[in-house]
Amino acid sequence: MKKVFGIDLTGYSVTRGKGETANLFTFTKSGEPSVRGFINKKGEFYQFDITRE
Repeated sequence: MKKVFGIDLTGYSVTRGKGETANLFTFTKSGEPSVRGFINKKGEFYQFDITRE
């Protein structure tokens, strides 16, 4: 994320989906954009979105 979008995920909390969405990870940090993405077995994002709250 940092290389492509300039978002360093250091210090972010992460939650993982369950069941069919077990490969969906949500990264959050107060005052920063949230990043939600699907990650493959190699640890690569293959679909994601970034939101500001």
